[in-house]
Amino acid sequence: MACQTKSGTTSRFLAASLGLFFAAAASTTPAQADKRVALVIGNSAYQHVNRLPNPAKDAASMGDMLKKSGFDVVDAKEDVGNAEMRRMIRDFSDKVRDADVALVFYAGHGIEIDGTNYLLPVDTRLERDVDVDDEAVSLDRIVRILDPVKKLRLVILDACRDNPFQQTMKRSLSSRGVERGLAKVEPQNPNTLIAYAAKAGSTASDGDDQHSPFTSALLKQLPVAGQDIRRSLGYVRDEVLKSTDSKQEPFVYGSLGGDDVVLVPGAARPAAPVPAQVTALDPNSALRKDYELAAQINTRAGWDAFLTTYPKGFYADLARAARSKLSEPVSQNVATANPEPRNLSPADPAGHSATGIDDYVGKSYLVNYVIKMEEVWPERGKIDRAGRETTIYVKSRDNILTRFVSLPLSPTGILRYSHAPPGVTDQGIQVSYGNNQLLYSIPGPNYQVRITISAAGNSCTARVVFELQPNQQNYLFGRSPNGDPYKLSAMTGENVVCLVSPGDAIGEAQIAATTQTPASNAPAPSSPPSPGCHQDAWHAASLNNETASANQTTTGGASCIIHLQSGLDSPYASIELPPKNGTLSLLDPLTLKYQPNPGFKGSDKYIFHLCGSKNGRSGCSTVTYNVTAN
Repeated sequence: MACQTKSGTTSRFLAASLGLFFAAAASTTPAQADKRVALVIGNSAYQHVNRLPNPAKDAASMGDMLKKSGFDVVDAKEDVGNAEMRRMIRDFSDKVRDADVALVFYAGHGIEIDGTNYLLPVDTRLERDVDVDDEAVSLDRIVRILDPVKKLRLVILDACRDNPFQQTMKRSLSSRGVERGLAKVEPQNPNTLIAYAAKAGSTASDGDDQHSPFTSALLKQLPVAGQDIRRSLGYVRDEVLKSTDSKQEPFVYGSLGGDDVVLVPGAARPAAPVPAQVTALDPNSALRKDYELAAQINTRAGWDAFLTTYPKGFYADLARAARSKLSEPVSQNVATANPEPRNLSPADPAGHSATGIDDYVGKSYLVNYVIKMEEVWPERGKIDRAGRETTIYVKSRDNILTRFVSLPLSPTGILRYSHAPPGVTDQGIQVSYGNNQLLYSIPGPNYQVRITISAAGNSCTARVVFELQPNQQNYLFGRSPNGDPYKLSAMTGENVVCLVSPGDAIGEAQIAATTQTPASNAPAPSSPPSPGCHQDAWHAASLNNETASANQTTTGGASCIIHLQSGLDSPYASIELPPKNGTLSLLDPLTLKYQPNPGFKGSDKYIFHLCGSKNGRSGCSTVTYNVTAN
């Protein structure tokens, strides 16, 4: 059997895998056991200046979000006076001593005096500038109490508003600076981030809605499980810039190391199922033990270690299939384009995500992406790219329409439509629904293109995967000038863009025009010749990826119509190599039209695929038409 190994190989795999297992455990279990504490204060009801409408609501929602996100301690209160604010900070200093992650959120008035930033309790008077140390709390004090925290010290200030005491406060020195907004800070301790609602020297909006623009974005991005905090704060910046027409730019001071630092841990990946073919092996079999260990680890590195030891054979194919189901790029044989994990839902403290296929009904989802192709043959290492566009219209729970085209659009480009209930294949295309996602699948010559679409309100994200069929080493794509397919070591989706629009973005009339009765399994008769055109018929009934050729003769510039027939299920054609001296177009999934250029006489050729499925398998045959124009 191909999976036999030499003595000693298994022990090396076991050692490597155990290392991977403990590494994987170290990246998940401690994160889930981290002690996370938070202090949340929102001051709206100022007693001696105009009240602020949102900080108290901002703090209440932030506290609720952190509790729902599993923080061990959340000390949250609104409209806090000086004495109480100082007491809360002192008490919180005791709670951070053994914490791994600490977060302080403050919303309300904040001012800068002589380069020092202060947060203002609701009973602040500030008749003189020298009173600030008695009546306000310095940012430096809050940062200092976080020193014992082990992994992440995060201070978030939605406090960069205009100084309300600017006109009334007496200054001890005329040169003493009382600046607009907050001053820039440089944290001295590592693993400390201080996030401002607006960068130093500028002011932030309190907002006209339920929350300030800054807090609205925080409430959406901070609870995203497994998302690095720097990425979360970057998305917050983007959203605030957008919602304020670039008038307010949040800013983050401080730095972290190279590893991801998450505020809300993601769930640990479950072990992969072990197929019956593996459990049927001898319990003492080294192969079975190694497979079960790789399945328990269930990471890209774990499956890679198994495949290094068992590179070929049936059980290697099972391992590749398990690896292909992971949400990360797993090898050059399964290339992915991962979407940004940002929360793109409408502004809503609780967030919003599609919870059933009904959330998708009545909308169209357009996915644009670029295929990056790395050649093995004929030019090893050459990189090429091709554009694709997929549109899915969920008309109802039982009716999904799709269109698949190559970009840029051209008469000889790929154009496929489908029209079927979820989970049913039509014209080689299948759209199903599961885990709150649309799952789109379309076959290539020896691979499957899978697109996963996740909706969030009026936005969506998409992920593109190219999955090789079992026992295939390279992707087959298109045709080289000599007629052989290009061989690719990798296909990767780049620049993936997902857009949502209400209603039908495809057009049911176009879909209806392509709907046909499935072809029978009877031998195909000769195609009825068009006037001035004579041609051979061609019939595909197997999935052996066979190659065939046929002859076509056109006289006097007449066009030729090719009516394809196949014994396969859900057959469809796709153009791979257009003619040099004419045009080739798809009238529907099984009808092609060849039109020679005006005045052309001589020889030409074109190539297309005829694809379909049989008994649960998918495949394509390649057809070359040799043209003689008289």
